[in-house]
Amino acid sequence: MTDQLIAVGLRSTPQRQMVLEVLVAQPGHITADTVLAAVHARYPHLNKTTVYRTLEALAQQGLVAVIHQGGRSAVYELRENRHHHLRCKECDQELAVPASLLDPLREQVRQVMAFNPASTISPWSGCAPPARQPGPPTRLQLTAPA
Repeated sequence: MTDQLIAVGLRSTPQRQMVLEVLVAQPGHITADTVLAAVHARYPHLNKTTVYRTLEALAQQGLVAVIHQGGRSAVYELRENRHHHLRCKECDQELAVPASLLDPLREQVRQVMAFNPASTISPWSGCAPPARQPGPPTRLQLTAPA
């Protein structure tokens, strides 16, 4: 983990190591409060501000993705398996979409509109196929065509 921090120009501090350890141990989407609780279990002296600032620094350097969920707490995840998110407005289903499907669109936006999309990612919202049943949110994986 020290190498990852140094590779993106961040000093390797105990606080950054602790937060990265939590993100590695709990893959997938995780809130800052969940990170804080996990860190506090081992390091009760670390405060909330430090966790938030550490997550922000990791996101700014591209090690962590921030997903804003419109009205919910933002969630964080390591950027090891780059993907985007689609969320159904009707049933709250979430689909993980490989970056290879949407990155060409992001590049077109850069080129055509001279606009550089932020590194923080919000899920696209829309409607899933009617076959999906309403219920608790689930995560579905999409794969890029071969």
